[in-house]
Parts: sequence; C-alpha cells; structure tokens
Amino acid sequence: MAALAVSLAACANGSRINHFDHGRYAGSTALAAAPDGEMALAVYGSPLAGGSGDELAAAVANGLAGTHVDHRTVFVPTNNPDLTGYRTVVVFGPSTPETVCQVASNEGLATASPAPMTAAFCYGGEALSYVSGQITELSNADDPALKAQMQITGFTLFPPENPHYVSDCQADVPICRD
Repeated sequence: MAALAVSLAACANGSRINHFDHGRYAGSTALAAAPDGEMALAVYGSPLAGGSGDELAAAVANGLAGTHVDHRTVFVPTNNPDLTGYRTVVVFGPSTPETVCQVASNEGLATASPAPMTAAFCYGGEALSYVSGQITELSNADDPALKAQMQITGFTLFPPENPHYVSDCQADVPICRD
C-alpha cells in the first residue's frame, strides 16, 4: 500500500516510471550484494540546473532509503564505483538497459530538468533489474518530487522476488506454479 501511495505521488508531480525489467533479478542476489548492509550508489548527470555533486547523490541515497529488499540497507554514494561488482546506478539523461551499467561519466547527460531518468541494480556491465522514466522539473536536491521518484524507483528495482518468475520458474509455465 505504501508503494502505491508513493507511486501515485510520483505521478502526480509529473515524474513517472515508463518501463521496468527484472530480467536477471533475484531478491536473494540483492541481499548477497549488500552483505554488510551497504550498497554502492553511482549517480550520473543531474536534473538540477548548476550540475550534480555530493548534494544530489546524498538526496538520491536518501530517496532510496528503505526500498532495498533488506530495508536496513544503506545506499552509499561513490564517485568511483567498482565497475565489476554490484552497485545501484542512477542516470539522469539518456541510457538504455544495455548501457546504464556502463556509464562512467557525466558527459552527454542531463544538466537540468525535466529529464529522462534510468536506474539499475548492476553486476559488472549488466543490469539485473532496470527502470526508466522521467523526472519532473526540480527546484533543488531537497525537492519532494526527487524523493518520491527515487522511492518508486527503488521499490521497483528491489522487489522481494522477481515478478516474472514463480518458484524459480517462468510465470507462464503452468507446471511450475505452486
């Protein structure tokens, strides 16, 4: 119910999620990716006029708080993520499921809002789960619209289990259902 309320709030302010995919996602993988209760977070581009920086990354991390499968997991912003390991990536600007986990700089990305937004739970260069959408015009990093967008993004990236599968089987295979 809380996720629905956040979703409606995000839509009401003009931000939205257009597409999501959980292709290689498993809740157990998300748990294993943050064994010490921390998940690396890389933020690229900026929906704020004047650029990005530590303030934006902290606001994104704050918006993602409580959305991981283990709600105690803390998203820790980093400027130099391990590109071979697990991390959460948020890109303000154009990217795709194939490129979001390979973004490594702000070059060619958004410098103001409204802007396209993508996010992924990554392992190396692969998106295990992926979200794309639009972020509305923001006044500053503390804008409630940014927090609402990050909450729905996080809940979409990190569901308790992959919604495409039931009992580790594809959902459209009747014999696999419990």
